[in-house]
Amino acid sequence: MGIITKIGWVDFIVWYVVMIIIGSGMLFVASIIGLIPILGLVLVILILCPYINLLFTRALGLLFLSGFENQCTAQDNDYY
Repeated sequence: MGIITKIGWVDFIVWYVVMIIIGSGMLFVASIIGLIPILGLVLVILILCPYINLLFTRALGLLFLSGFENQCTAQDNDYY
């Protein structure tokens, strides 16, 4: 709970909603590509899934980094 407070509840909820929307869009694209008999499954597994994972983990990492940057700038302002 402390990390979410540092990030900000609004930022966390907005991130969650945006990731659900993007994930739903990617799932729709993956299901369309998956309709291609054998090649579609291979394309989804080898191309689309890694990019989806990279997108989500990078977005989550940047979200957590923003929480720590807010904490650092607040501490830096105490010294000035």
